[in-house]
Amino acid sequence: MSAMLRVPFHDDETLASFLSRMARVNGRNTLSGFLKDFALSPLRVHHGDRAELDKLSHVTGIPAEVLYSRAVRVKGTVTEYRGETFHRLAIERTRLRVCSHCLQEDERNSSCKPGTRMYARAVWMVPAVVSCPRHDRTFTAVAVNFDGIPDLYRTLEKAQREIADGLTTSSELSSTAFEKFVERRLSGLRRDGELLDGASLQTAIDLCQIFGFASVHGRKFHVRGASNDTLSVASQLGFDALGRGREGVFAILDRLAAQKSESSIRGGFAIYGNLYFLLTRPTRGTEYDRVRELVREHAARAVATLPAARIFGKVGDTGTVNMNALVRKARVHPTTVARYLQQNSSVEEMDKPEFGQFVDAATASRAVADLSDTILMPAVSEILGWNIHDCRRLAEMEILPAAVKRDMKGYGLKQRYSPTLAIALKESLISRANYNPSQLQSLRALRLSIVSGHDDVLKAVFDGRLRHMAYAEHRSILDAVQVDLWEVIRHCAEVTLSPKAINRLLGFERLTFLRLLEIGAFSNATPGTTVSIKADDVVSFDSAYITSARVKREHMLRRGDFDAMMDINDIDPAFPLDEVGQMILRRLDIPRLLSAGPKPIRMRAN
Repeated sequence: MSAMLRVPFHDDETLASFLSRMARVNGRNTLSGFLKDFALSPLRVHHGDRAELDKLSHVTGIPAEVLYSRAVRVKGTVTEYRGETFHRLAIERTRLRVCSHCLQEDERNSSCKPGTRMYARAVWMVPAVVSCPRHDRTFTAVAVNFDGIPDLYRTLEKAQREIADGLTTSSELSSTAFEKFVERRLSGLRRDGELLDGASLQTAIDLCQIFGFASVHGRKFHVRGASNDTLSVASQLGFDALGRGREGVFAILDRLAAQKSESSIRGGFAIYGNLYFLLTRPTRGTEYDRVRELVREHAARAVATLPAARIFGKVGDTGTVNMNALVRKARVHPTTVARYLQQNSSVEEMDKPEFGQFVDAATASRAVADLSDTILMPAVSEILGWNIHDCRRLAEMEILPAAVKRDMKGYGLKQRYSPTLAIALKESLISRANYNPSQLQSLRALRLSIVSGHDDVLKAVFDGRLRHMAYAEHRSILDAVQVDLWEVIRHCAEVTLSPKAINRLLGFERLTFLRLLEIGAFSNATPGTTVSIKADDVVSFDSAYITSARVKREHMLRRGDFDAMMDINDIDPAFPLDEVGQMILRRLDIPRLLSAGPKPIRMRAN
């Protein structure tokens, strides 16, 4: 794409803005048309699809990782931009807030081609920023043009026209260090202290507003509905306090605690008011734990509280564990820990105000023991090399027991498994599977012989009942494991066999089995549906009877010799020949039959 004209990709610019200017400089009036020229989907580019951005990288000459980080990606209720995660409502997407002075400054930039100079700043997306960090002006808002992807240059031109016609106006409003902090973070810079740098940008903004409004209005305040001036002042005060760390937080908490009444010594809300209430909300997760710890520490050190007072747990109670510390110790996702606690906590524990932020030590210890070094089913399938359907079957049969079980199907805690136990299960199988495979058949082939009892066979493979086995690496256990059918029916009582399998095992002719079934030599295990015989019945029959063909084959007897030996010893068939159609003998008669011995073979004289 050497013939393509290019525009600079500004460090504070979003991907959609850059692509809009690329379209203009290359003669396209619409961004969607420009992308379609290169067989790119505007919607997929807008959503940050990896494969689509890889193709876009070849078009623009910009690394795919840079394009991906600058895309405003929406996944459900979450928006991602440049490593920062926001709730989708915390980012402006359907309208664009514009600084008129920024646009004027862009148009004076002679280094860019006219018609491509204006660009959208990332900081304009954040509603908490109420004035331009560079020009101390409030923003004007215009609706965004969408055609699969926001065409921001057309939107900027619309804003420029409305500003020129006096349809929209902006006023002076001094920007604050808070707004410059947001601008820095959207550029990937973190240099504002432990509390702010350790939190996501959305959490940092939220904390600045909570502490700022508490600083201005005391224990009773409301963030919603605040004017731009009020929001700007409050955010700055909160930013100043959090930037100073413990000292700044304690200064605001001191002022709140001084406003409580004499009876306000029983809990966090009574002492800290709406600040405490907002920090206890379930929607504010483990990222807020560091600040909660500071509030709890302040209450323990600086406020005269009763022994039963609760500030994210009982004040002075050392038998609790911070939720964030528990997540780090368990080495799993915070949602997994939260679901585990919901499943394994009593109603009384869940009703406590601090539930979800602090956990009693005993419960935390159990959680770490249960959750650490556990994996989900897809990971089990990956490390064992077996398909996930087979692994789920092993889990359902408790051949592979779950380290963490779920109470019910559906939403909630997913079952987790020990990778150590999973690997040991496979290693144990392979160590016992060293028989000659030429004499065996796969579990998949075995399914053709067995009518029922497949689960019992699989259990026997893993519990050690079967010894004559072979193993060859394969994605399906049914193809990987080979077994001996005779050993299966001798050790798996739940197995039933088909007539075809019985004929093959016992050496019956085609109609012999059905005739034996008619005279009661076998009992149908599944009457009314299909014919199948219990494995125990087959073993019992084989231990009591044998076909004449097997006797002759096993003892290398000629037919004439066999008939003569039957006559000499006066041995009768076990079942009438005309009823079953095949000669079957009692095994008890075989020693007597063989005692007569075959007639000697006469040699011809020369």
